Amino acid sequence: KDTGKPEDLLEGNSLILHGIETELLGEIDPQAVVQGKVRIGEGTRIGPRVKIRGPVTIGKNCVLNNCYVGPYTSIGDVVTIEGGEIEHSIVMNGVTINTTKRIVESILGERCVVGGVSNSLPSGHKLILGDQTAVEL
Repeated sequence: KDTGKPEDLLEGNSLILHGIETELLGEIDPQAVVQGKVRIGEGTRIGPRVKIRGPVTIGKNCVLNNCYVGPYTSIGDVVTIEGGEIEHSIVMNGVTINTTKRIVESILGERCVVGGVSNSLPSGHKLILGDQTAVEL
């Protein structure tokens, strides 16, 4: 596969995640739900009202609250997710997600910030896109 193409990178991620084993090193709130093969790194805090459905890998020192992480999602280190849903995606180190929307089949590069449009005025979509980017709003 040409892993320079987003769809092939996501497919490669799915193949790797298919073979992971469960390893829960972080702190998981008793009200959180973790299903399937899930790896959670040291120092990561999974709060209440979080549902994780594997295969999923979550790096070190992350904070997840009030969100859903669906199958075939890889989350890097020092990531914060507050609300929303993400599935079949790659989230690299230092990303912040604070939205009520659903993110699917996406690749979020290092230190990206994804926020809800209702959090800013005037409302609208602010985009900084690289070459050959595809966006659906």
